[in-house]
Amino acid sequence: MGKKPHKRSKRSQQGLHRHVFWAALVVLVLSGSYLAIHFSGWRPQMPSIMPWLVAETARKGMRADHVLVGGRRLTPPDHISAALAMTKNTPLLGLNLLEIQTRLQQLPWVQSAHVRRQWPDTLVVTLHERIPAARWRGADQTIVLIDQQGDVIPTINGAPFTQLPLMVGDGASSQVGRLMKAWRQFPALRDQLAEAHWVGGRRFDLILKNHLTLKLPEGDISIILPQVAQLIAEHDLLSRSLRTIDLRVEGRMVLEKIPPTPVSTATTTSLVRQPPSSDKVSTP
Repeated sequence: MGKKPHKRSKRSQQGLHRHVFWAALVVLVLSGSYLAIHFSGWRPQMPSIMPWLVAETARKGMRADHVLVGGRRLTPPDHISAALAMTKNTPLLGLNLLEIQTRLQQLPWVQSAHVRRQWPDTLVVTLHERIPAARWRGADQTIVLIDQQGDVIPTINGAPFTQLPLMVGDGASSQVGRLMKAWRQFPALRDQLAEAHWVGGRRFDLILKNHLTLKLPEGDISIILPQVAQLIAEHDLLSRSLRTIDLRVEGRMVLEKIPPTPVSTATTTSLVRQPPSSDKVSTP
């Protein structure tokens, strides 16, 4: 049991030594080439010599044969491949990392990207993706995805993400970060939110998955929600047959019950044919 960590440590050290060796080799090749060009008097021709230098490093095995991508959850792999725009045997030194990074950050799910070379033959890509926080239905009734900052995730259809709450109303997207941060503080309610309607640019109507509507007052949602959660817990409101909990007036709570299902008053006629009645005759 005690030897396994030692083996992993030794393996990682070997990998580190390998990367250091190749990095040193790259520096040696580039430095030697630069000095040769500098002292030969060809320095003005440096831009035209660079393609040769890049090809020379590729000939020595420094090609982008492998790509390591970290942080990918929602970005399709083929979108990443298209953004990298790499072909087989691409020289690692010839890659424009800034251009690759810019193309990656133009993908819908990508918030930021970092790209680096890992000598001798690997390009390392680290993605920080947008986290979808909710769906948003605006005035045009189109449903889009928004992240935790309330920014629309472009070109992504939000309709299939039915597990996320639906924000409704102009300006609702700008409130999603504060609402979801406050809502997640209460485990009993965390997975119950179905819709959040931003009313008049001032307050929320929250619709739970059991169709109960919470009419919240105006004010700071981070202050209001703890009070609402406390009322729900104290009065066990989630287990009661309620349609609406109205908290818009300070110091008052108005409960609207779900009306009972009406009982049908229609008469019921039996379709079973009854035998004719007969007088009972007693025998002597």
